[in-house]
Amino acid sequence: MLFIIQVGENNIKEFRAHSIVLRARSPYFKTSHSVNWITRENNMFIFNKLNVTPIVYEMILKYIYTGELDPIR
Repeated sequence: MLFIIQVGENNIKEFRAHSIVLRARSPYFKTSHSVNWITRENNMFIFNKLNVTPIVYEMILKYIYTGELDPIR
């Protein structure tokens, strides 16, 4: 199932990720499925985290998918 993450306060950016990957690699996302942190629409989970910048979530998703972090510039 597709997981859509909406981040950023002014310029909302959407990230699309695989629900199974997020739940398997992150206790945070596993918990998000069992509490009311997400909205389910059609075959998608919608997760709003507007107080986090897109660059931070990009780093988080890269780590979840690859296990690697880029050095901070």
